[in-house]
Amino acid sequence: MQHIQRRHGVTAQQFEEAWDDPNREELAEENDPDWGSYFRSIGSTSDGRLVGMVWRWQRHDEGGAVWPITAYFVRPTRRARRQRRPKPKRRT
Repeated sequence: MQHIQRRHGVTAQQFEEAWDDPNREELAEENDPDWGSYFRSIGSTSDGRLVGMVWRWQRHDEGGAVWPITAYFVRPTRRARRQRRPKPKRRT
């Protein structure tokens, strides 16, 4: 997870919070010919920041575990960030 924190600023704690978010959404399952299936999800941290996650199941003798490939903070679209100003009334 250190490479993800250095590159995108998402800590292991934040990834875990977003992963454990009961409202986490599974966006897609994709397949890489060399590595197999991986998944795209989005969840929230405890302070409400949205985290996009790309991950896969890492299988080993004790069972499976989530293997984070990358994670990043999702920014609202420009349109959603812009404050809407009321339209001026026309004089007639």
